Amino acid sequence: MRVQNRKPLFLQALNLRLQSRAAVLTDNWGAGNSGQALYQSRGLVPTALLDQPLIHTVQTIASTLLMAPELNKDKLVFGHIAADEVNPERRPDDPRQTHCKGGYCEY
Repeated sequence: MRVQNRKPLFLQALNLRLQSRAAVLTDNWGAGNSGQALYQSRGLVPTALLDQPLIHTVQTIASTLLMAPELNKDKLVFGHIAADEVNPERRPDDPRQTHCKGGYCEY
């Protein structure tokens, strides 16, 4: 590519001005109540995929045949989340406070 004065285009100053903008999108896990916080946290529990009616039937049959009541769906609960283990900052109605010291937090 050449211009009128026969100099290659890449040897000429083009006086271009470049601008850019960026945005950061985050998911801050805001929940309206404890139920929503537990629901959002449940997605992080791999065994939540096993909380299905077919699996419950298999559990009941296995616990009966093997005489192992600990395998029953009432004892071995897949996808269970203990509400006390969810960070209180994620649960608006939780009065507990988070205390952090040296990178370790307690609540």
